[in-house]
Amino acid sequence: MDNINEEWLSHLQPSMIENAQGYQLDAYLMALEGWRRGLTLKWHVKDSEKFKDMRTWYVEKPGHLFSLSSKERVHYFFKTRGDLVSNGAVDIGKDKQQTKVHLEREGVRTPQGQELTQLESIDFAKEVANKVGYPVVVKPSDGSYGRGVFTNIGTEEDLENAINYIQKTLEINDIIIEEHIPGDEHRLYVVGDKVVGAMLREPANVIGNGENTVKQLIDIKNEQKKRNPRLVSCLIKQNPETRHFIEKQGYTLKSVLPEGEKLYLTDKSNISIGGDPISVTDELPQSVKDVAVAAVKAIPGLVHSAVDLIVDRSGDQVEGVVLELNPTAQIGGLVFPMKG
Repeated sequence: MDNINEEWLSHLQPSMIENAQGYQLDAYLMALEGWRRGLTLKWHVKDSEKFKDMRTWYVEKPGHLFSLSSKERVHYFFKTRGDLVSNGAVDIGKDKQQTKVHLEREGVRTPQGQELTQLESIDFAKEVANKVGYPVVVKPSDGSYGRGVFTNIGTEEDLENAINYIQKTLEINDIIIEEHIPGDEHRLYVVGDKVVGAMLREPANVIGNGENTVKQLIDIKNEQKKRNPRLVSCLIKQNPETRHFIEKQGYTLKSVLPEGEKLYLTDKSNISIGGDPISVTDELPQSVKDVAVAAVKAIPGLVHSAVDLIVDRSGDQVEGVVLELNPTAQIGGLVFPMKG
């Protein structure tokens, strides 16, 4: 938190974005930047003009569809995605298994694994996990916001519990079992041949000061997040899952954390559940950026996209291992990081 910059960007003053914060921020940022550059900005409603042919969702509420035009041309946008991205690319990006197939075909490293459906037995799932090699990751084939993602599973019992939760509690049939790659999770944003932004996604955490309890530290950090236009809707929740994770590390919400000690509150790095976006655009090795660019090129019709990847530093070289692509990505964490 030492490097927080609450001045942000000179053309994005708080009064301009007070009604477009959190997950609603992305379309506004894109539209505002086009308008700032002298383009004509027009907001649209569902199924108007070119949007009848574009993949969109949850657009009954205004503020997600817009166009930017000059004298020569006009382009249409759904949130952060422009009309040069094909519907086929969007469909592939939403399907984690199809994404893996395309990445592997083009030689882009991605975790090894296999897709399963509800029709396949738990015993078969255990065979797949043994083939992949523990620890494994279990996640829905089509999902977002970290919903139903279980990482670093080391036993058959935990594997079965995870699958039952996804398929029975969340009522999601198709899942992927894949190898667990150690490393830090990042989101890179690629436009054409260039990475234009990158952030480390650090799981929700607090740092002790020797005085405040864990609960108080969470409250303090949430107050800081409320001052960030993107993170105002991404507060750390003090729910049973959080409490259980804290207790596994020998603490409770009432514990006073020693000064300087960092306590992680979850093993999921999603910004939407309280994770910290930390800007690392200038720090990431070019080799990792090249992997992200190659991943986007592996999908036909994809000209810009977010790339979620693990930075694996366990070997002789730093490697990027692609987890998934998001053609309609949230960029608020890249523009308004927690640090950087």
